[in-house]
Amino acid sequence: MIVTFTPTPGLQILLALALATLFTAKRPVAIVPTLLTNPVTTAPVYAFTYYVGSYLWPGPEVATVARALRDAAAQLTSLDCLALRAQLDVFLALGVHVFVAMWIGGLVVGSIAAAITYPIALRTVETLRARRSKRRKKRRGLEG
Repeated sequence: MIVTFTPTPGLQILLALALATLFTAKRPVAIVPTLLTNPVTTAPVYAFTYYVGSYLWPGPEVATVARALRDAAAQLTSLDCLALRAQLDVFLALGVHVFVAMWIGGLVVGSIAAAITYPIALRTVETLRARRSKRRKKRRGLEG
């Protein structure tokens, strides 16, 4: 979940896979949250993470950054292979201050999102496993 909010467009799935491998976690489960940042949601998500990060790391006005991010996201909706390069160029053009603030904000927002979603996901998996176990026991009882 934390990778989802980092300013790493185009690399999030690879980062999630690498971290899942490093921490011996389920790779498909690590990939799913990265789908939250897609061409439609990129601009508002990254603008929000910049907003949060700008409290800890000063940079340009939030509206200026949000406008640049919207323009980059609009390029991605064309599904042109070169759009990813254009979006990365937008991030580079924003400058180091924006990038650092987005990383800080992304880590803060991602950590909060992870703290909220982890117990929910864990409880859901435990419930599904218990149901599956109960069904298996029931079938074994009918077969025996």
